[in-house]
Amino acid sequence: MFLCICLPVSIALTAQQKLWVGSYTQESPFGIHLLQFNANDASLKIVDSVAIPQASFLTYSKKEILYAVEENTEGKVHAIRKNADNRFEIFSTQTTNGKHPCYISLDKTEQWLTVGNYSSGNLTLYKIKDDGSISDPVSTLQHTGKSTNKERQEAAHVHSTVFTPDNKFLLVPDLGIDTVKVYTFNEKTGELLPDYSKNIPFAQGGGPRHIAFHPNGKWLYILGELNGMVDVYHYTNPAFQYIESVSALPNGFQGRFTAADIHVSHDGKHLYATLRDQLNSITLFEIQHNGSIKQKNIHATGGKTPRNFFISKDDNWLMIENQNSNKIVVFKRDKKSGEIEYYNHLENIIQPVCMIHKD
Repeated sequence: MFLCICLPVSIALTAQQKLWVGSYTQESPFGIHLLQFNANDASLKIVDSVAIPQASFLTYSKKEILYAVEENTEGKVHAIRKNADNRFEIFSTQTTNGKHPCYISLDKTEQWLTVGNYSSGNLTLYKIKDDGSISDPVSTLQHTGKSTNKERQEAAHVHSTVFTPDNKFLLVPDLGIDTVKVYTFNEKTGELLPDYSKNIPFAQGGGPRHIAFHPNGKWLYILGELNGMVDVYHYTNPAFQYIESVSALPNGFQGRFTAADIHVSHDGKHLYATLRDQLNSITLFEIQHNGSIKQKNIHATGGKTPRNFFISKDDNWLMIENQNSNKIVVFKRDKKSGEIEYYNHLENIIQPVCMIHKD
């Protein structure tokens, strides 16, 4: 009798997952929402909100502290946690020393935080204090240069800051100069040093934007916002060896597009990339035994301007933030094939652009 009572409760608790969503705030003061996802029926509901403007990218620590950028001309980075009244509040804020920060990440030790500033083409590093608060900027590194697209590549534009799985390097895709800049990283001191010999070149006019590492830590996938290509590399410290470039676009497509985000499924079998503008789609790739990829299918995202997307830890669900239709779409995912199928959606969050696990 005891087992009959407790087993359903345990399953129900497992089915409930908490997710953080970051969004733009032209129409609402609340840039961050905490959602509850029920894996039994794929329903989403808002359980809390935080008033931070232009919260376009988030990361969450094991100490249960949320870090968010404020993507404004005077960029800021915030730390958020629950207060004594059980409400989420900002308890630490710093300048990003740049304009329009669009990415934030913690290193593997969670002692260091990096922010990428898009419009000013630089990145800033911070020390995370024992209480989770953010130190004054430790260092700010400026990129310079331009590339062939006169409208989008007139100057450097840092678009993400990604630590390698072994925490030895920081990779910084710069859309404006068609290069993934590589910095050696010292997790003891926080020192970042440019390693020009390891910089990863990207096709002229391609605009590298986001990076995804395979769970094995050896394969690296770089998404070009402006050319829709995925460049594949084999990473073996200290070398990045080029494997191939594969398009995320439909065959023969000649219309207008920009690529947005890229992720690998947790089992390492499939890769996905979102495409905006006329496409509003997500491309599914199959990952081969050597890390190379093969385009398998392209699915509509169920909304306009898909940005960041999220794959649940059990690989059963994929959720896409469709910015310009104010819509998060939940897809049921087939773990064997990687294919996705529309299941549910949430429409009452304005301009959602980022989603991460709370746990």
